[in-house]
Amino acid sequence: MPGLKILEGRYIATMDLYPQEAKEFNRIYPFYEFLKEGRFTTTRCKDCGLQSFPPRVICPNCLSENLEWVDLPTRAKVKVVTEEEVGVPLGFEKPLIHALIDLGGKLTMFTRIVNCKVGQGPATWKWGFSDC
Repeated sequence: MPGLKILEGRYIATMDLYPQEAKEFNRIYPFYEFLKEGRFTTTRCKDCGLQSFPPRVICPNCLSENLEWVDLPTRAKVKVVTEEEVGVPLGFEKPLIHALIDLGGKLTMFTRIVNCKVGQGPATWKWGFSDC
């Protein structure tokens, strides 16, 4: 693309022109910076106290922009797990393991479990930014 040195010689459709992690394009970029530090965070409204996930720039309850970053637990209890061997989408390795996890009553979320072998159960999993 002419005019932008970083884009010269590259096919435009293969690039993410507005990366979510970039400070220039996203007001929740601190979320990605905290992940790099090993912190799992979200935002909480200072006016009404609502904690939202994913992080927000405006409170969905009171529409305030007065938000603060708060840490979420890095340990979770697995509620349900699925292990997919057949029908795994292209680009994903088998098995494709997903779990519904409870972060200490603060948040329940659906997540992908990586670096685990077939049959390796939740008892051996480590939540956070490490391998099984």
